[in-house]
Formats: sequence, C-alpha cells, structure tokens
Amino acid sequence: MRAFAAVLATVCLVMPMRSSAQTTLSPLAIGGLPSDGGSVVFYAQDMGFFERNGIDAKVTIMQNGASIAAAVVGGSLDIGITNAGTLAQAREHGVGIKFLAPSSVAIQPPVYTDVIMVGSKSPIRTGRDFNGKTIGVTALKNLTQISVQAWVDAHGGDSKTLHFVEIPSSQVVAAIETQRVDAGAVTEPYVSAAKKAGQGRVIADAFESMAPRLMITGWFATDVWLASHADLAARFATAIRQAADWANTHPHDSAVILTRHTNLPADVADAMNRARFGLTLDTQFIRPVIDLAVRYGALDAPIDADQLIWLAPHK
Repeated sequence: MRAFAAVLATVCLVMPMRSSAQTTLSPLAIGGLPSDGGSVVFYAQDMGFFERNGIDAKVTIMQNGASIAAAVVGGSLDIGITNAGTLAQAREHGVGIKFLAPSSVAIQPPVYTDVIMVGSKSPIRTGRDFNGKTIGVTALKNLTQISVQAWVDAHGGDSKTLHFVEIPSSQVVAAIETQRVDAGAVTEPYVSAAKKAGQGRVIADAFESMAPRLMITGWFATDVWLASHADLAARFATAIRQAADWANTHPHDSAVILTRHTNLPADVADAMNRARFGLTLDTQFIRPVIDLAVRYGALDAPIDADQLIWLAPHK
C-alpha cells in the first residue's frame, strides 16, 4: 500500500498562520468538474485552505476528465481532476501524468451520488433488460462506462451488447427523458435535480459491482510539472486534504458553497446525497478500476497502480 502521510487533525478554529515571508501566493491553474464529486476544490478555495497553504488558485470548470487531461498535458492547466481509468489510459500511451491527491470515493454502503438511471416511464428493471440498449456516459471507455458494464454483467445482462454515446454530464438526464438514450450514468447534483423535476428513475448505485471501496476521481499533474513544482504540489495536496476533511463533516455548509459555484438550487444542494472525499491516496482503491478497465477493453494491458501515484518528497 502506498499512501500520503496520516490524515491531518480535523480542521477547527485554530489554523496555522502564514509568516510574513510567506505572504506571496503561488499561482495555480486547476481544472475542475461541475459535479459534487469535484467540489472539494471549491471548499479549498472559499474556506481559505488554498490561501493558508500559499496558493492563489484559479479554477476552470470543464465537462469531463478527458478534456481536463488534454489541458493539463498541453500546459494550459497545472492540475486537473480525472478518474483512474482515464489516467491509466494516458500512461499506457506514454503520457506522463500522476495523481497527487484523491477527490471523491465510493464506499459501501453507497450514498447514491453516482447512479445508473433510466427514463421515468422506462420498462428497464434488470441487467438483462439493458441488452442491446444505448447508454449515455460523460466520456467513452472511462470509469462511468466501465461501471455500467460491470453492473449489467453482474445483474444478468451482457455488456457486450451495449452501445455507448458520449454526452455532457449536465445533459444526460434530458437525453434519457427524451429517449435519445435508453439509460445513462448520472452524478450529483444532476441526480437530485432530476428527482425534484420528476425525471428519470434510479436503477442502482453506479459502482456497486466494481469494489467495496474505490477512488472515483483524483487530482493529477504531469510528471514534468510535479518534478519542477514539488513544494507547490505538496501544498496543493495538503489544502485539498484539509478541505476534504472539512467537507466530509460539514454537509450543510459545503452545500451553501456548492450553490455559489454552480446553478444548483440551494434546496437541492442541501437535500441531495453528498459526495464523500478521500483523505489518503492509496493504490488499493485504484487497482479495481485498472482491473476492470482491462477486462472491458479500456486498457490494453494491466498497469502497475504504483505508477499512477506521486508522493511528495520527504523534507
């Protein structure tokens, strides 16, 4: 097992003060997602965790992990968020990127922040009913597609008969309701927004057939950037861990911040199932994604999970 240092003590009233020599903040361009699972970056920004760790963060919201990965590799972003499947695919093709901090995690029993959904009038009930159907996912051959394939196979269906189309996360529910697709992988806040609007029907937790615990998304950077910005990367990881620790125990307060950064109504944000954030970056929560990515053809061959993790150098 490879992990970051032990979880910091719960963030409370006492926060370390920065000395006068540390008043200059380091600029950092971050790519985020418009979902609750990536919202920890908003908390790090609004609650001052970035600033307390000497970071001037600029967050750009994008639609999926693949587009963020392209921006990070291209140099327009320093750090981004993606899932282990997408990151492993990049390294398989010779792209040097690694995780430096976790974001959202899936833990049993599920809290249904990421679900498989069908139309409100759909006859689909079991895995077998999915055979031959078209499924909307945020990106092809990524974690969301793999999660649907694993669930269908585990519940009597045949994932080889499925057809997948790429749809922005904000449009998946509409595509389901208008029958452009038969089902879709939907994440919060769009799950609760659909429920409030009387749209869609949840079939299952998206990740229940993958592993008892896995990392859904994590924060990553290129090997080159990490080598030349090790101190800044370590400070980012600390800020994210502090924000995650705070968010996991402050669902109402974090919901208020979430509404400030999205178009989500306050009552939906406060009532919806909330993402849980990881506090340690550990390969045992990444390996299930890699194994299933190989099984379902998203990866050509297994890859060592240790190759996907960057550890801050010891001082």
